[in-house]
Amino acid sequence: KDSNITGHLAGGENSNSIEDAYRFSDGGGIYIEGSRLSISDTTLDENRAMYGAGLFIKQTSSDEKKLTITGGSISNNHAQGRRHTGNGDGGGIYSLTIYLSIVHSVIDGNYPRGNGGGVTSYPYGRLQLPGSAGHLLSVMNNIAVGRGGGACTHR
Repeated sequence: KDSNITGHLAGGENSNSIEDAYRFSDGGGIYIEGSRLSISDTTLDENRAMYGAGLFIKQTSSDEKKLTITGGSISNNHAQGRRHTGNGDGGGIYSLTIYLSIVHSVIDGNYPRGNGGGVTSYPYGRLQLPGSAGHLLSVMNNIAVGRGGGACTHR
């Protein structure tokens, strides 16, 4: 809660330079695997990775398949993709979870070289982006080379 995660680069052992280090790993800001949790009032800004530059979520059991993001911002993150294909999805968020809910948040200015400028939910995910008066959400200025500048779900 109340955290700033800014300017991180997800790299790997196969990196030959700082420029291509982030093309080998996921989750530039946060990588979550096998945990049920909530993220509150957190800023994920200017992070870079292969997929899910701001946040990469991989849930593995039925008890862990819900993530709620409340408050904060996910902005200016860049998903580069694999070195040779350049098809990184989820500029802001890449979710491999059954249920992802985002409320009272800003998703702004994220850029993947693939699908889902702001959010990519795959493969059987349920993405909830409530926009009613009680659950304000701003999704703006995200650009995707592929599908879904704001959000993209795959089934």
